[in-house]
Amino acid sequence: MVERTLITTAHLSLRDNQNSSKIRIGDVVLLQEAVPPRSTWKRAQVEELILGRDEKVRICVLRTNRRTRPVQLVVPLEVDQDGEGVASLNSTSNLK
Repeated sequence: MVERTLITTAHLSLRDNQNSSKIRIGDVVLLQEAVPPRSTWKRAQVEELILGRDEKVRICVLRTNRRTRPVQLVVPLEVDQDGEGVASLNSTSNLK
């Protein structure tokens, strides 16, 4: 049981580091909230990234009322800012 906990903890810390490195200025993100279901989370656009002492992204300044959120509470959407994922979304929206 101890080994399982260590693996889970290591996985979570790896996931958080990957999440912060993926977020870029201009990305559309979901604002994670504790109570409502994920389908009702608000969307925002990243305007600025604030680095911590360790040079990792720690805080995002968002377009929604110039709010700030910790990176751990921001979920990036899987559509690239460059528009790579947009074409696939447009082609699937025409399906009925």
